Amino acid sequence: MKGVVVLVVVAWLAPTPVFAQGATQRTPDLDRFRDFVHVAILSPTPYVLALGGGVLDELGGFPEDWTDNHAFTKRYLARQGMGFASDAIGHSAGAMIHHRVRYDACTCDGWSRVRHAMGRAFVSLKEGGGSAPNYSLWIAKYSAAGLANTWYPPSYTTSDIIREGGVGIVIAGALNVLNEFSPDLLRLVGINRTP
Repeated sequence: MKGVVVLVVVAWLAPTPVFAQGATQRTPDLDRFRDFVHVAILSPTPYVLALGGGVLDELGGFPEDWTDNHAFTKRYLARQGMGFASDAIGHSAGAMIHHRVRYDACTCDGWSRVRHAMGRAFVSLKEGGGSAPNYSLWIAKYSAAGLANTWYPPSYTTSDIIREGGVGIVIAGALNVLNEFSPDLLRLVGINRTP
């Protein structure tokens, strides 16, 4: 029953396009929905992150209640669910407060690029220009960690929710750094990627 409730809540929170408009007309809502689908479903990133999180959870024995033969599968699926919930909530919150969820590459050089990338975990761009605290990311990470309480065992406590939300924000910053430097790294190995 808890699983059905989770699916209903996530489906309700997921950004939805305005279906009444013609397919050829591009709207900010439709662009935002396409970004969400690309980031949360079509990109390999959430699956790789869930796998990595599942492996780390397995090695660390988190949560300690999961010890049967399906423990790793539960850990992987729990991480996958938390990642999907985070993306859905983050894009929805971004739409509501008019923040861009997509990472914007820096036009600067050197260590300023690292500061810019990590800083985007704390500062977001507003759709109309300017910057603001990255509320959509924070809401996404802490809400997804709290929502995970529905599928984690009773040993998953408030301190786990706080830790998972904070770690999610730090990981988002680290992924921004990877995103910032990946075109340079790909060029070093002879792969040209166009944005």
